[in-house]
Amino acid sequence: EIAQVGLPGLAESVLIVVSTLVIGTWAGMKIMKLDRDTALLTAAGSAICGAAAVLAFESTLQSKPHKSAMAVGSVVLFGTLSMFLYPVLFKAGWLHLDTTGAGLFFGGTIHEVAQVVGAASNVSPEATHIATIVKMTRVMLLVPVLLVVGLWVNRAARRDVDASSASSQQGASVQQRRPGKLAIPWFALGFLAFVVINSLHVLPQAATSTLNTLDTFALTMAMTALGIETRISQIREAGPRALTTGFILYVWLIAGGLGITWAVQHFFG
Repeated sequence: EIAQVGLPGLAESVLIVVSTLVIGTWAGMKIMKLDRDTALLTAAGSAICGAAAVLAFESTLQSKPHKSAMAVGSVVLFGTLSMFLYPVLFKAGWLHLDTTGAGLFFGGTIHEVAQVVGAASNVSPEATHIATIVKMTRVMLLVPVLLVVGLWVNRAARRDVDASSASSQQGASVQQRRPGKLAIPWFALGFLAFVVINSLHVLPQAATSTLNTLDTFALTMAMTALGIETRISQIREAGPRALTTGFILYVWLIAGGLGITWAVQHFFG
């Protein structure tokens, strides 16, 4: 199944992640006048894997918790909207995508893993398979992206130290920021491990069937947990500027994501 998705899935994931991070950070800072951390956290949640990416970036940026809450509020609002809106648009014929294209588009542009599965399962099992693989490819890009961001933060911190050493008064007022420990998305690596195990056919069919039943239950609980831990107050606390940044990214994910999906299918078709 991974080979079937192949380069189109990888190209979709890389293009969506890079473009969304760049557009979100630029729009948040330049248009909506957000601080760097809030803009980057909001962009990361939309680009990679929702709340998990926000929390991973918070560790690397050493940002304040309330900034993460603002980013998560934006992710929850627009990611949940996608889960219901995308299947409606697809069934109405407005997306002009086949099953493979729908899988690429859903997996490439919806925020949370569970939201991707929830939306794609309303299309077909094949679309769900493709969407899940594309989404997990986006998730696994979290590691190299965090490394790049960590290097960027380190360089900015060194510039601050150099600037502070130029003036003793300024040196007393400037505090160096050090990036936190790299947050590794272990669930993404676990996904790869189970892909290998399942591909080796070492498990009997009965065991696989039982695990699939447990998987359905666990995914249902994950969706329930996502709803239980979310409050309307989180979305209100995000404020108009953070939500507007999230909306700009949402428009990009729909319009730009469709363009990328069409281009990827045409190029690799």
